[in-house]
Amino acid sequence: STPTLESATANSITIVWNAPANNGGSRVTGFRVYMNYLKDEDWELFYDGISQPSLVVFAKEGLVSGAHYRFRVTALNVRAESGFIQEANYLRAAHPASPS
Repeated sequence: STPTLESATANSITIVWNAPANNGGSRVTGFRVYMNYLKDEDWELFYDGISQPSLVVFAKEGLVSGAHYRFRVTALNVRAESGFIQEANYLRAAHPASPS
């Protein structure tokens, strides 16, 4: 599924996702998380969880407060790396909103 925002602080974003429903006939062995900055077309690999198939949450720290980022996740199995699971909309590193 599309990575979604679980939480954010001024300098971090935590995303969650679901494992793909179709694994191509081989068990998912892990996930990779890629990130890009709002004004950049390049995607960087930030997490390589090749042997952690149950990990479906990722926290990226050290972000610029107020900046916007996108995340993509791929699934891994013994055969290959999948295409990107749908990418997240831009997410912003910011303090959570105060409760009303």
